[in-house]
Amino acid sequence: MLKTEDTSPTARKPHDPGSDSESALLWEALCRGAQHADLKKLLTAHENQQMPSTAELGMGIRVPMTKDFIDLHREYKATSAEHAYDFRVATEFAGLTNDVKESFWYDENSSDVAAHKLADSDYANRYYSEMRVAYYTNGYSDPVGKILSKIRTYKFLGKPVLLHEIAGKRLPEVESSLSDVPGLVANLSRRIRLIGGFVPRFIAPREGRKGQKILSNHAFGLAIDLQWDSNPHIKDADVIRVIKEITGFDFGKPLAPQFRPLPYLGIATKYAAVMSEGERLKETCRLAHIASVRFQDWLEQNLPLVPKYYEWLLAAKVVHPFPIDDATAIAFTRLSVLLKHYKPQVLHNWMKEGIQTLPFWFIARMAEGGFQWGGMYRDTKDFMHFELDPYPQNVIKPDSPKRPLSEVFDRPRDSAVHSLTRHRGAKYDERR
Repeated sequence: MLKTEDTSPTARKPHDPGSDSESALLWEALCRGAQHADLKKLLTAHENQQMPSTAELGMGIRVPMTKDFIDLHREYKATSAEHAYDFRVATEFAGLTNDVKESFWYDENSSDVAAHKLADSDYANRYYSEMRVAYYTNGYSDPVGKILSKIRTYKFLGKPVLLHEIAGKRLPEVESSLSDVPGLVANLSRRIRLIGGFVPRFIAPREGRKGQKILSNHAFGLAIDLQWDSNPHIKDADVIRVIKEITGFDFGKPLAPQFRPLPYLGIATKYAAVMSEGERLKETCRLAHIASVRFQDWLEQNLPLVPKYYEWLLAAKVVHPFPIDDATAIAFTRLSVLLKHYKPQVLHNWMKEGIQTLPFWFIARMAEGGFQWGGMYRDTKDFMHFELDPYPQNVIKPDSPKRPLSEVFDRPRDSAVHSLTRHRGAKYDERR
């Protein structure tokens, strides 16, 4: 008698995790980024507790569970779980809007998307799988339903930008406040050529700092970057040091102090008054602009030395460097740091336009609309960047605490139970 497919509502679909604890455990591990070897390791631990001494082949025939049979059985289970998970991931990705799918061609090492597609046609699907793990381990069981399905294309300053609806619905309020002055929006849209929102990525690391990858606000569609070619993110310690030497301003600290001295009979006392956020924002913009002009002046004087610097560097490698005066030596030292992080054309653009070009009145209107400016960061300066909150989980609430892969190995039973509970639609209990 042929066995027909079970079409009942309770039948297991190819992309379901299964209803037994072992299948649920494998599914949970895959959601957290487990590789094939991890699955076999989990199966080994699970089988040591539950594996019977014999297996039934059918018609009442039982055979001993030999090592070869166990290895084959383990390989089959791990591979089956991977296929089911891959099917789920591919189905999710196929269901995203075209604009969101296009965003998963993001590659920090390449800006040529067309060439990237020709070279690796499956990259976006694999990258979605990687980012899905990041969302899941940060507590988002359904990243499509909670984040990606709510990414929309909005118009801001006449240009399209992808944002989560929580952030996107604030843009009309900002534009409306700018429209108070006739022609202001049109003028600003000509000045601001570059605008970006949703990008599925992690926070850009600082050189010399290693640690856990952290999802960027852009990965949630909760941040906007504007005119990044002349409003960079200054984050690396050696670049911050060089800019301080050149401009006198330390981008590794708040530019505007939170407190200011109170004068008493013409002499500053030990007491201090708190600056309002509006005052700090205005003062930060003013000081950042001064620093930008000073940096421009230095670049104008010293960028012409770049060809000579490369000649000097080559001579040092081949024979020995030719003699230079002290001022040139200092310029070469600073140029070496800047050229380590930025291409010469980037520095030329900064020389022409500066490193902070967004006007205060625009930044203030963005702040009134609920967007915090990256120029106010404490230990870096991200002049292009506006976000609703430094911590995206404060805006889009996760449905569980963080769940690293290691937890599956440490507490396999709890992980399996949680996977089954979530898949059945029950609410996650954080008290567990």
